[in-house]
Amino acid sequence: FRQYFVFMFLAIIILFGSFNLECSWKGQGMWGLIDRTTSTPKNPTSLTAWETEDAQIVYMIVKSIKPQMINNLHSFSTANKMWDYLKNIYNQDNVANAFNS
Repeated sequence: FRQYFVFMFLAIIILFGSFNLECSWKGQGMWGLIDRTTSTPKNPTSLTAWETEDAQIVYMIVKSIKPQMINNLHSFSTANKMWDYLKNIYNQDNVANAFNS
């Protein structure tokens, strides 16, 4: 029971927190790094700016989740890969499936 409670709690944080994060990133012009409409630039100056924005998004993701979830994110090299992983794991359908299995 405790495992399901923790899973559900983390899912709620991700689901509701994702709306706030998405709005913040769109407002700052950073959403393209998440939805992949902004590709990785080849120009070194542009690449540095892109990497900085990506790191800022990673920081916001890490600060928005429970500490015990951070270890699951170490293998992801970009913010969009982290975001996709979290959205996949904690989307509403997966949360419902956890309680039905």
